[in-house]
Amino acid sequence: MIIDIYVVNGMVIIDIYVVDVIIIIDIYVVDGIIIIDIYASDVIIIIDIYASDVIIIIDIYASDVIFIIDIYAVDVIIIIDIYAADVIIIIDIYASDVIIIIDIYAADVIIIIDMWSMS
Repeated sequence: MIIDIYVVNGMVIIDIYVVDVIIIIDIYVVDGIIIIDIYASDVIIIIDIYASDVIIIIDIYASDVIFIIDIYAVDVIIIIDIYAADVIIIIDIYASDVIIIIDIYAADVIIIIDMWSMS
């Protein structure tokens, strides 16, 4: 499953309910709201987000999943809620003028978060 989304001045809502799937999501957004809800089991998910002047809300409910989330952001609010079991999560954030809130409720999980400030 490959999802490419290009948005200017809009709202993107993505609901994903998946089992045994590889998902690649590329999101290019300016002046928008992105809401991503992922309910996943036995899945590889790759999310690339290129954003400016955006609110990003990502809710992940996952088990036996590999997540790779790359966020390139300027003037953005990012809220990530992760409810996870038996999961590998890699989050790379390249950010300037950004508010990031990450809540993680996890069991048997490896989480790697790398953040680079572009200020």
